[in-house]
Amino acid sequence: MDPNERIDELWEQAELTTKRSEKVRLLNELIQITDQHQLTVLGIGARIDLLAAARDRRSLVALAWIFSALDRDLNLYDEISEEGLELLYYWYYIIIVDVAVNYPEISKEKIWALLDDYLQRIKADGYQHEVLEHKIRMFLLTDLGELKKAKEAYYAWEKALSEQKKEERIDETYEWDLYTRARSQFEILDDIDQALEVGTLILDGHVTDGVVENSLPSLLIMPLWEKGYLNKAEEFYQRTRNYLIHESIYHDLSWQLGYLALTDQLEDAHHLFTEHVVKGFDPWEGPQDNPAARFDFYLHVRLFFHRLQAEGKKSILFQPPQAFPLQPKIKNEFDVDEIVHWLNQTLVDLATRFDQRNENRLYHEDLEKYANWIWQT
Repeated sequence: MDPNERIDELWEQAELTTKRSEKVRLLNELIQITDQHQLTVLGIGARIDLLAAARDRRSLVALAWIFSALDRDLNLYDEISEEGLELLYYWYYIIIVDVAVNYPEISKEKIWALLDDYLQRIKADGYQHEVLEHKIRMFLLTDLGELKKAKEAYYAWEKALSEQKKEERIDETYEWDLYTRARSQFEILDDIDQALEVGTLILDGHVTDGVVENSLPSLLIMPLWEKGYLNKAEEFYQRTRNYLIHESIYHDLSWQLGYLALTDQLEDAHHLFTEHVVKGFDPWEGPQDNPAARFDFYLHVRLFFHRLQAEGKKSILFQPPQAFPLQPKIKNEFDVDEIVHWLNQTLVDLATRFDQRNENRLYHEDLEKYANWIWQT
């Protein structure tokens, strides 16, 4: 078969499939063909698509290949569409804040080097960078547990954003800026009220950006409960659960599972875990290939199993995904104590690796806080 025909066929199949594992497989085959036939521009395009599909360590390899090719032959920039270049820089940004920092084996030095390289490239191409730079630094410092520096970056971001809006005569606040402000205020400044205000705007339909609309309210459920906003926590849970179930967003559903466990809604928690959340243990469906997301997922799942232990439950019935790491006692019946033991071991291992990289106790402090919640409720 003509390689161009096979490339077109693979690209069409990759665009049509909704299964992440299949999309990645098709794109990898496409990349092999473009490399074999030295079709560099097509290889860059395929790897840009892979950045979006994989969003894991493979993205770092793909990114390095793309910029190595571009740095060897600057004329390649002229062969990439403006849209393609914008996508490349967008995914570079996502890889820094949502991939690199979430792998404990990637050092802080490497993370900051990626940011420096990213900023140099967007500056060279004439992109506005001041607001974005402060935002990325704020996100990274928060995830690395350097909250004092994150607070400084937050105020620098607010100042740069205000100056940019004044310079460009923009009155409105973009929805992603609302999201960033709200999330940062409770994660960095420990102020839930601003986030609650924005979350309410979202639930009432005044914010329409799809990603913002569907992420912040579910993210706020546990912090609202922790701060004593019990009625609001229940309202946000009730108003977000159907969407998360319909869209199979297992990571966010684990937050709801933890909330149900802490509020003694065990029947609903049991149903949510056995019918939905357990699917998040599938490496292609849930957060398994992202260590930081896996830690957060397991942390909230453990709340549910700690509650089962507190209620004296010895076993639980559910249909495990193929990659579930434990074996049932009998068909689909799992030992609760064994699951808790495995979750504890896995969480401590992940916390140790992250805290060693970050040079603090952020992850272990989360472990201790969540464990204490169960015995306080």
